[in-house]
Amino acid sequence: MLRKSIVTLPKPTIEILARNLPSSSLAFHRFLSSSQQRDDDLVCKVEGFLQRFKSKSMDQRILLQQLPNLLIELSEAAQQDSGPIVNKILDEIQSVSMIYSRKVYALAIEVWLKSGRDDSITEAIILLQDLIGKDENLFSIDEEEIDCINSALARTIHALLEHHGLQNAECNNLSTDFLTKALLLEQRMTDIHKNASIPLSPNIATMNAILALKSMQNKPQEAMSLLDEMILAEDSGDLSLAPNRVSYNSVINSFSKKGMLKYAKDTLLLMFSRNEQKKSEVRPDVISFNSLLNAYSNTKDPDSGRKAEKILDWMEELAQTEGLDVAPNAYSYTAVINAYAKSRSPERAEIILHRLLQRRQEGYNVTPTVVTFTAVLNAISQLSHEDAPVRASSVIALMEELHLTGTVDMEPSTVTYNALLNVWKNCRRNPEAPKEVISILQSMKLKAEHARPNTKTYNLVLATLAKASRKYVELAEGLLDELNDARNVAMRPNSVTYNTFLNVLANSKQESVVQKAFDIFENLKRNSNNGTEEAVPTTETYNVMMKVAVNCMPSGGAVRAEEILEELESVYETSDGKIRPTTISYISCIKAWSRDKEPAKLFHAHELIDRMNLAYDSGNEAAKPNTVAYNALLSCYKDVARNVRTRDDQVDILLSISRLLDEMRYSEDFKPDQITYVTILKTLRNLPIQDERIAGIMKRICELCKEDGKLGEQMVQAVKRIHPKLLT
Repeated sequence: MLRKSIVTLPKPTIEILARNLPSSSLAFHRFLSSSQQRDDDLVCKVEGFLQRFKSKSMDQRILLQQLPNLLIELSEAAQQDSGPIVNKILDEIQSVSMIYSRKVYALAIEVWLKSGRDDSITEAIILLQDLIGKDENLFSIDEEEIDCINSALARTIHALLEHHGLQNAECNNLSTDFLTKALLLEQRMTDIHKNASIPLSPNIATMNAILALKSMQNKPQEAMSLLDEMILAEDSGDLSLAPNRVSYNSVINSFSKKGMLKYAKDTLLLMFSRNEQKKSEVRPDVISFNSLLNAYSNTKDPDSGRKAEKILDWMEELAQTEGLDVAPNAYSYTAVINAYAKSRSPERAEIILHRLLQRRQEGYNVTPTVVTFTAVLNAISQLSHEDAPVRASSVIALMEELHLTGTVDMEPSTVTYNALLNVWKNCRRNPEAPKEVISILQSMKLKAEHARPNTKTYNLVLATLAKASRKYVELAEGLLDELNDARNVAMRPNSVTYNTFLNVLANSKQESVVQKAFDIFENLKRNSNNGTEEAVPTTETYNVMMKVAVNCMPSGGAVRAEEILEELESVYETSDGKIRPTTISYISCIKAWSRDKEPAKLFHAHELIDRMNLAYDSGNEAAKPNTVAYNALLSCYKDVARNVRTRDDQVDILLSISRLLDEMRYSEDFKPDQITYVTILKTLRNLPIQDERIAGIMKRICELCKEDGKLGEQMVQAVKRIHPKLLT
């Protein structure tokens, strides 16, 4: 009778007794001991069920018939201890070799998923595998059990995908474990449906879960194929699989994430068309349109902002004239702002913000969010004009004013101020930028918790200092020390922090920073070897270290840069491929050799171009050769030309330059630009033997430049500075 008396015992007594209970019973007694915060009737039901079952005061088969209702109540309670309580009940049933129904399994899964515990998904999957893992468990099931199993499957997949999404957002990488589990469940469902002996068939909940899974996997074509099957079933009279609004919205969202605008819009129009033809009662809602609007911010179409605004106009019109539930909400306006940010039209982004505020003033139920204002700031950050920070500050001021006047219940947050810092970072040649970002950082330190600086804040400040003069090295070092000393997890330095700080050192062009940079580099590599993921080397780390070698080492910089590149190539060959040489890596080394006094610089530069081409041909798409790389190689010829001693050497240079120019002009991946032609002309001018042949070649280069459409006004002026008579 211990279970009954424990409910009424004083708290200290409960704790003493709990220490002597097996771990499987602790959650049960925590559940009972907190009855003041729960439904007393439910506590009594759970306790009574277990007592009667163990004492056999009632027929245990009759008790099992009552169990589903009890599990439904536990599910609705949604308490953290509900899951372990369910396992306790199931263990008691199994201890007497009784079998509970498939419906009980499904309800137990639902209780676990609603418990909100860290292990809830894992426990739910264990139960689900017991339920559907063997074909023999699924023979002779009735319609109610089919619905319960489908519901359990759908809920578990959605829980896995939700957790996968959170992990992806927090860790910046795929939570492959959860996604893999979802895919295994989908495969098991497919196997079940292929077995004609098993009456378990999918319902709309299961199909929608699979559609969500396809969307998460970025497989819109597969999602569309599944939707087509559902439409075909609906048209043949099987309404159990008739797609609902969630089905269509999942497919629209799937296409939108890939920037496949036409297909996203066609799916929306399909919903309209089937409704107008009386084939379906489903009509779009605001989520349908918002999913479509997302596509405009994921496309490379330079006119995406204007097209997104047209969709916004359409939504307002449909809401007013046809009474559809598609009136734009804050998400809708924010999506259009993001589209204008993508198409580099910050002025229109600001206009959309004021359009939203005007709608609110007119009485519509639409309120801007922090995300809305941040989207406008992100749009402004696309500008490098000197007035960009002023415009961004006015957006922040508007946000603060709306909060103070009670118009909106929000105020600038860390994300908002980080967006403002990003505007300053992207503002070119503004001498006030370092002072301003430091001022913003200091003011954030004094604000409420929701607006305090985080790691990204410091990274943005460091990035701004990296673009400024060399005098900010000490200040940057102080900021890095602040992060290292911080106790707050949100303010720990990460790989981006160290890469940005190394960039500050590289841009200082001071020999005194070299040792400090290489010490940090070695520490990051040690972190990687020790399994630390917070601050480890990335591709950017290796690239910045090459920059340090080139900019800050008065001698031997090119050799050291190439050693770092060789190390990077080795890491790529022996690791999972996340760290790899990029086009920038090879360009950095080629530029290093172009500045070096080494007589054999041309040999090294050509070898690097060959290695880059080989890396790309071998599957490293990040090492794709481009115009900048070949221009860097041509720059080596410009310096070597001054030291030519014989006519034969001069001819060799002319032939090499000719081959390189032909290679660029006939390449499908890249073409010569104005810098290419200017560099070649300067190289020819630097040759010591200036005769009619050289003059003729220079004129021919100018003709090719004109043929390629590169002889604009700026190019004309550059050519005149090289040789005033070339264009006469």
